[in-house]
Amino acid sequence: MSETDRSALELQALHRVIASGTRALDLEVVLGRCIEQAMAVASADAGVIYLRDPRRGNYNMAGSRNMTERLTPPVLAVDEQLRSGHRLYELANNPQFRPSSDYAVEEGFTHGLVVLLSIEERRVGFLGLLFRGKPTLAESTTNTLEAIAAFEAVALESARVHRQVELRASVARTLNDCAERLLHHDADVYAIILDAACKIARGSGGLISTLLVRDGVEMSRIDYAIGDDKPLVGMELPATAPYLRETLAQAAPYVVEDVNALDQSSDIGRVAAKQGTRAFILTTMRQDGRPLGQLFVKSNEPRIYADAEIDAIQLLSSMAAQALARARRQAEERAEHARIAAILEHLPIVVAVVDRQGNVVHINAAGRDFAQRMGADELQWRTALASMTVTDRDGRVIPPAESGVALAFGGVTTARELTLVTKPGEKLHVLSVTVPVRGPTGSVDAVLSSFQEVTELRELADAKDRFLSIASHELRSPITSLRATTSLLQLDPNALIDASRREVLLGRIQRQIDRLSTLVERLLDTTRLNAGELPLDYVDCDLAALCRDAAEHARLTDREHPYVVDAPAPILGRWDGSRIEQVLTNLLSNACRYSPPHAEIVVRARANDRHAIVEVIDHGPGIAPDQQQKLFTPFFRGAAASRHKGGLGLGLYITREIVRRHGGSMRVSSTPGQGATFSFELPLRPTS
Repeated sequence: MSETDRSALELQALHRVIASGTRALDLEVVLGRCIEQAMAVASADAGVIYLRDPRRGNYNMAGSRNMTERLTPPVLAVDEQLRSGHRLYELANNPQFRPSSDYAVEEGFTHGLVVLLSIEERRVGFLGLLFRGKPTLAESTTNTLEAIAAFEAVALESARVHRQVELRASVARTLNDCAERLLHHDADVYAIILDAACKIARGSGGLISTLLVRDGVEMSRIDYAIGDDKPLVGMELPATAPYLRETLAQAAPYVVEDVNALDQSSDIGRVAAKQGTRAFILTTMRQDGRPLGQLFVKSNEPRIYADAEIDAIQLLSSMAAQALARARRQAEERAEHARIAAILEHLPIVVAVVDRQGNVVHINAAGRDFAQRMGADELQWRTALASMTVTDRDGRVIPPAESGVALAFGGVTTARELTLVTKPGEKLHVLSVTVPVRGPTGSVDAVLSSFQEVTELRELADAKDRFLSIASHELRSPITSLRATTSLLQLDPNALIDASRREVLLGRIQRQIDRLSTLVERLLDTTRLNAGELPLDYVDCDLAALCRDAAEHARLTDREHPYVVDAPAPILGRWDGSRIEQVLTNLLSNACRYSPPHAEIVVRARANDRHAIVEVIDHGPGIAPDQQQKLFTPFFRGAAASRHKGGLGLGLYITREIVRRHGGSMRVSSTPGQGATFSFELPLRPTS
């Protein structure tokens, strides 16, 4: 190329640089133009530009032409090696840029020219040109290159500042969008944070870990991951592991732009190598200065992270700490609410919340069952309650204005025992509690109404009272008779001399002793049954013979009723004979007590291949249907009992328990006015 042509080329290059330098703000455009103009002016075979990182003091590869990756390492630290202006290097004898200079020689390059990019002595970067032979550079050429470098340094700095502004605006938008999403999508906190981290740092994956203490050792557990890091979820590393320890100790993010610089034997180094990670940012999420965990975002390529990216990741980690702490509190609150709801749902107590309009805001399973039992659905349960008659312990009807719900809406909490009369003859005893539920302003917006049915407990308590009354009476009668007899003997000792009078007095004493003995035995049997201490002595028995013996014994003490035994064939089995005889005696005594004089009492026994069945039939007043199932409860005495001779109300209870402990069952069938049939069924052999 002639000197004239070279001068024209140089002038054209300068003209293009000057003409477009103030217009271009795209960094790639400025980089490409600068390299191409310099290569054209110097007749270079390849070119590259490195821009100086003012924060770190090193140089980052920004753009190149005709150069392979191994000739352009991402980062160079060459501040001390670069001189002002320009310098031509012979690559074979240039140790400063190894190993890149050695690679350049292998690819046929012999010389390199370095031109500094500066603005008022402040280094912006440098331009590097490679030649496949020693270049001949005229002074005008080098002057032109320096002029291009001076103009392009300003253009590059403007483009870089413009890019930084755009980058900061972009990360600001990402952070703002992340903050908005975190406010409204608590369930996706992890995904939202990592999505923002990848957008900010142009990452290909990431993870969030939590700090916890296990067996006294602080650990970092990976709770969530995206991309190809998902298999790492659940992994735990000691918080003292290299790089984790450094991250926890410093406020700024820990930035690794090339993982080859890591200790490959460390936990982080091994995981990074396995996952194909080439660069990453690792930062600690802190709330009120307390570390909660780590935020990690990675790249599968070596990366030079911009200050705006690092600063944004640090800000994101603070947002993440707040969001995760809030999400965990809300998750704990939801879990607590769920536990409370589950407890309320499965409580054996009716729990319902009703608003002022009578709408059921909440009702548990027991409440739904109660509503169904009352013939209403859960929304009508208050109507069902209103249709009942409600009385207090004294039987006083409670008017609507004094109901627990009405009082609660007035701000009064009540707790009392009530009786609900659902229909004639059916009563439910309940323990009721009503509590006002106040809203944010303090007004009563709803009422929590709860009650537990205690009908069985009330009946048991009433039965206990009846038992005490009956027992005192039953025990007093024989004691009174014995006292009268002994008083008579004290007044008239000669009464024992007369044989006839002696027989009468001793017979009277014996009957009262037998009566007391029977009462005491029944009480003892009841105690043994309740304690599970009623042993059975199984022997081979003939149930038909036991029926005949029991009927014969009844005839000896009862001359008013004929006893008929219908048991033509032996019924052989293994039972506790004395206890089965006690069952028969109790049933016959019961039939005798309630049958009119001369009414026949029948004992019928039969058997099949597995069971024996015995029936005791009387012609007494019968038993009302609503009392039949209560006959076998302790201390219960039916309506007919008040018109007949006393008792403790324990005979049928003991009878059924003896049968049940033999593995059998007992039932009663009766029509009022037409007598009753008590029957029991026994297995022929013990069932256990």
